[in-house]
Amino acid sequence: DTDGDGLSDSQEYNIHNTNPCVSDTDGDGLTDAEEVNVYTTSPIDSDSDNDGLTDGQEVLTYGTNPKVLDTDGDGASDGQEVIDGTSPTSST
Repeated sequence: DTDGDGLSDSQEYNIHNTNPCVSDTDGDGLTDAEEVNVYTTSPIDSDSDNDGLTDGQEVLTYGTNPKVLDTDGDGASDGQEVIDGTSPTSST
């Protein structure tokens, strides 16, 4: 585990296609191991649900689900709600 992220170099090379020398291959603020083992998001795609927010922003800043385009189910993507200044976690 050259980068100390919790995934062996072999796992990074052979399973996840991540860089074993960089703990956050996609640069989204979550380590590769967190993405694989905790959030089950893509460690090579910084925005797993394509809503305009990085997976790290969703988890660490907004409390939204990085695997769901519209966490609160109100019809607006999480990213759009952040841009609009509305809450991406409350449909009211």
